[in-house]
Amino acid sequence: MKEKRKDKIIVFLVAIVLVLVLVVLLTLIKGKSIDTNSSLINEIYAKLGQNDLSYCAGLETYSIDTIDYDKIDPAMRICSSIAEIYEKEDFTLMKIDKSKKNNTCSIDENVIFATDNYEEDLCSVYRIDKSRVEEVYQNIYGKKIEEYSTVNLNNTIVCYTTAAYYYCGLSERFTVTVGNEPETFRGIKEARKSGNKIIIYDYFIKILNDECYTSYKDSTLNSSCTAEYKTNKDIDFNFLKRFGTMYKHTFIKDADNIYHWIQSEPK
Repeated sequence: MKEKRKDKIIVFLVAIVLVLVLVVLLTLIKGKSIDTNSSLINEIYAKLGQNDLSYCAGLETYSIDTIDYDKIDPAMRICSSIAEIYEKEDFTLMKIDKSKKNNTCSIDENVIFATDNYEEDLCSVYRIDKSRVEEVYQNIYGKKIEEYSTVNLNNTIVCYTTAAYYYCGLSERFTVTVGNEPETFRGIKEARKSGNKIIIYDYFIKILNDECYTSYKDSTLNSSCTAEYKTNKDIDFNFLKRFGTMYKHTFIKDADNIYHWIQSEPK
């Protein structure tokens, strides 16, 4: 009788040990949970792109395919860096008189902008240090800019590169968008730290003309989301959890303890 009781105790203890080992292994594999409202998570989550979809290529990290550094156009990587600086108003605002012949203003023969509202006597030009662009670029991607290029910040603002600065202002030509603009909804599910990596899981929905899409860049429809959205347009986290596409975003820490975006993928 005593031996049976002893055997049961041994089995019970072995079971506890196995459970603890399993918990430890799962923690090592999935990583340690991090508060999704922490300043660190907010900081690195912002590196996925601007909420203002008119900037650059929008939220192009949300694709049906895995997106990494090499799959983003080099000009768009620079554009994302300038967009962050522009949003924070980390620039020098310049007012330049228009030329006598045209409704344009010139920094030099290659840097020409349209006047404010395309009809006034001044051009509002935003000067950004290239060193600042390099700093933000490095912070997001963990790499140096390989080649500077002119970028279109949005449909109306163009940014020209010179030896020391980027100059941004109204383009002489602008793009008119016909039809509705897309809306996007995102919500973080969880964040985990494993070694020198942080992984953020979130839910994503793009809505255009009352139809849901599984990603930002592509045209794959989310039919179950669309059906629900047409009867209930109140999108909260529960809606995102039920109908959104889950994405996994990976960030890696460098020697200076800064986390850089590595890749994003649908799960």
